[in-house]
Amino acid sequence: MTQLQVRQMQTREYSEQSERNVLRAVIGALQDEGYILTVVEPELGLVTAAMELDELDNGTKSFNDFFYGPGSGTYQTVRRVEVSATVQEKSQSVRVRLNIVAKALTNTGGTSWSQPVYSAKTYQDIFSKVDKSVFLTSNDL
Repeated sequence: MTQLQVRQMQTREYSEQSERNVLRAVIGALQDEGYILTVVEPELGLVTAAMELDELDNGTKSFNDFFYGPGSGTYQTVRRVEVSATVQEKSQSVRVRLNIVAKALTNTGGTSWSQPVYSAKTYQDIFSKVDKSVFLTSNDL
């Protein structure tokens, strides 16, 4: 996937909308998807949020328990998904860009891997909720 394709997947524009309404829609969409807000900075148009899912790596844990003894070694216990959203007012529209990163957290509190999310469906799921919220707000529904 090229950098241009990634940006297109991560970005939406909303015409004839206020930055405030779009920012609220982004916040609502992230909360609807199960994310916990970590930073909301309206002056900068920045929102960050995260979601943690229990995801134990049983294979690595069993290996460590067998060879090094129970409770030894490092293994994945949680998958954390972090989202940052920027909301910027343009001349005739408001632009939203999402950036999503998935991480594996270990039993010792460290990170065993971290990688950007390039799943179009993941971005589309969030943007569809933003779209609906913007539509409802703009039509006073």
